[in-house]
Amino acid sequence: LYTLQADSRDGAHEDRSAVMLSEDTLTRCHTEMNCTDVCPMGISPTASILALRRLAVRRLLR
Repeated sequence: LYTLQADSRDGAHEDRSAVMLSEDTLTRCHTEMNCTDVCPMGISPTASILALRRLAVRRLLR
């Protein structure tokens, strides 16, 4: 998802940004690292989630 949002050639940024900022998506991440605790691979997506949230907010405020 981050790759698509960071790609300037993709034309669906605004649509995806609105979905990403909906109640049950990126806004639920509060940097508590819960996602890392339950990830069977030990991956920490917190930094990527925060970057996506910043991109989405920035695009909506344009």
